[in-house]
Amino acid sequence: LEACIKREMQEETDARVVRMEYLFVVENFIKFKGEVVHGLGHYFEVEIDRQEVQSRLDRTELIWLSMGELAQADLRPHIVRDCVVDGSYRSVRHLISRDDVT
Repeated sequence: LEACIKREMQEETDARVVRMEYLFVVENFIKFKGEVVHGLGHYFEVEIDRQEVQSRLDRTELIWLSMGELAQADLRPHIVRDCVVDGSYRSVRHLISRDDVT
């Protein structure tokens, strides 16, 4: 996973990863075409070598949000957004997201 993150960062932006730390895994249950789909997402905290980052991809805009803006953003899964905003992302290891599944 670490090698993939470094490669993708270099392919998609002008930044390089200088440090990363594995945080947690999220089990996502979402509805897709009427069926419930289960997926896993692994989350890392990543430090990069610059403050200003440019995308290398056409039609891709990078947006940086303050914590206040992040709290109001429709970033999914919501459980990840909420852990980052309240700071608990440092202590959790496994989350389950059922945002869109009833």
